[in-house]
Amino acid sequence: MRILAIGALVVLTGCPMSNKAVADSVGRQLSLTTIRVAQLEAEVTTAEQRVQQMEDAMRAQGAQEVTRLETIEEVNAEVGRIRGDIEVLQYEVADLKKTVDEMIVDGDARMLYLESRVAQLEGFLGVEPPPPPIRPVTPEPGVEPEPTTVVDPETGEPIAEEAIPETLDGKLEKAMEHMEAGRNAVARAILLKAQVAHPGEAKLDEVQYRIAETWFNEGDWRRAISEFNTVIESWPTGVWAPWAMLAQGDAFKEWGQTDNARLFYEEVVRVYPKSEAAKEAKKLLAP
Repeated sequence: MRILAIGALVVLTGCPMSNKAVADSVGRQLSLTTIRVAQLEAEVTTAEQRVQQMEDAMRAQGAQEVTRLETIEEVNAEVGRIRGDIEVLQYEVADLKKTVDEMIVDGDARMLYLESRVAQLEGFLGVEPPPPPIRPVTPEPGVEPEPTTVVDPETGEPIAEEAIPETLDGKLEKAMEHMEAGRNAVARAILLKAQVAHPGEAKLDEVQYRIAETWFNEGDWRRAISEFNTVIESWPTGVWAPWAMLAQGDAFKEWGQTDNARLFYEEVVRVYPKSEAAKEAKKLLAP
């Protein structure tokens, strides 16, 4: 029953890359529509100002002066034309605002749907959802940020700050050294520190992959699958996404769920057919 459940769940979750593509497309359309609304509103404001200026000029000249204007009919025609343009622009603005509202509602519905599918996966694996992303706090001018300490989870002793490199590459290298020595908990502590210390940097997908790898090395298959899934969801087009999906299959295989492992190997070949991970998946799928 558990094998059938995860198989159905994989089908439900679909392609993370397509979900990301749909979300990106909706976001781009929403941005372009919002810009167009702002442009139209600016045009409406400009047109209304022109009408107001012309009416003020006519009132200032007085009724006698207006009657002597040879172009009074042209003025009236211009005013009428501008008012017509205003009505057209106001209609376009209202229509675009309606479209924006519909896109927002549709986007919210898609997001709720995706969140429900993620919750299904977490529920099946029996893992708690990860904590929300930590926003880096910008210290006030003249105030030094509080130092952070990485504690060795195995010994309970703090790791000296000078032993942790300042760069993201350095932290990754140090974490790999600990992983190769079998100190996965220490490596994970350094990698988690790297996520907080280097937000937005290019190699954060590898950082997340290595975090998942530490759980895999410890034999916590449920947690490993969940952490590898974060790589796929957050960086679906990144170089580590196909390897993460392949590793999910490996985790299911080690867990004893060979049918589910095969589903993930097939998904690697389908979603990332040109990747090196797909070549490895084909070898594992071969009879």
